[in-house]
Amino acid sequence: MTDRPQRHTLDDSVGMGDATASPIPTARLQLHVVLPREYEMLAQDPADARLWVDRGFTNPHGHLQTDPGPLPHRWPKIRQHPERAPYLLRVAVHREFRVIIGSAGFHDVPDVDGVIEIGLEIVPQFRGQGYATEVLHGMWGWVVDQTNVRALRYTVRPDNRASQSIIGR
Repeated sequence: MTDRPQRHTLDDSVGMGDATASPIPTARLQLHVVLPREYEMLAQDPADARLWVDRGFTNPHGHLQTDPGPLPHRWPKIRQHPERAPYLLRVAVHREFRVIIGSAGFHDVPDVDGVIEIGLEIVPQFRGQGYATEVLHGMWGWVVDQTNVRALRYTVRPDNRASQSIIGR
């Protein structure tokens, strides 16, 4: 019996034909949309070797594998609204090394007041080098061009000194 790739129920082409799903370029990174089928794979086995293979980058630092971060909150939303994928989670891929160094995403699409809130995570090996700021600027630069966005929110815990320093700039 041969191992066959699983069939995925969500269509990755949803929303993928427009600029909202293109990688967001920054100076050192590309912010790639986590596709609906990748959410499904991450939910089943976050260490699945098939993840990212066809995307041209790898995940040697195991981002989202031991700590799923926002995945438990985003997966139900993607199931109901796969077209929201460009907003909900993007992996930060280092342009030179072609590896995932973190991720960022909005908690949802803008609310009725046009407010949208972001969260992010950078793997420990790449912290303290300005990548979080770069990710925030890239994501915010992209989202302000989207429909119905009027205000950006980045909520930071008082004990998160690294993120406190970002918003203090």
